[in-house]
Amino acid sequence: MLPSVRILWVRRIRKIVFAAAILLGLAVSYLLFEIARNSGDLADVAGWRLKMRLNPSWPTNVQPSSVSSCFVHSNNAIDSTSCFISFSANQNVVSHWRDFLKKDHTITERWPDDKQNRTWEFRMSQVPSLPFQCISGQVPQWWKPTGAGWSAFESMAWYDDLKAGSGRGDYIQYDEKSNRVWIYRQACQQYRLWEPVDSTPEEARRPL
Repeated sequence: MLPSVRILWVRRIRKIVFAAAILLGLAVSYLLFEIARNSGDLADVAGWRLKMRLNPSWPTNVQPSSVSSCFVHSNNAIDSTSCFISFSANQNVVSHWRDFLKKDHTITERWPDDKQNRTWEFRMSQVPSLPFQCISGQVPQWWKPTGAGWSAFESMAWYDDLKAGSGRGDYIQYDEKSNRVWIYRQACQQYRLWEPVDSTPEEARRPL
């Protein structure tokens, strides 16, 4: 290969590498921008942005395109967290969300600590209002549920002495008139959602 041809190829390769580096840098910057843009509170956004914000807490059988006008607001403290979610969807989507929330409470890996000899309890019920005893932060201004009552999915992981434990609760409401879904999620340490062990059916209780 002639020297002039070799120099030409070297220059071309350098240009290709330089262009690839620029494209890679732009792609990484865009990805970081999207992560930052969808990591905080969201107001009236599309379903794909809500899914990005909530992952992995998103039902796998719900398409982002099936929800719209999405809102989310979360608060975190040292020993508690709360999250407010609202979006427009149909009854089928709501059913998938209810199934997801129920299943989510049966996965013991969701509990973050490594305490041994603990007892897990799970309950499903209908409640007239939300329990805000361990809410962290403030309720967002857009949070104005229009339906009646809540489907509650609650679980407790009791500490060894059964005097307290880690409590989690998910509450969902659907207003058929407006096709609006309202979800409140909370988790709190050193908390009692109910009296321990004996108040829960045997099939909904097991050692962790």
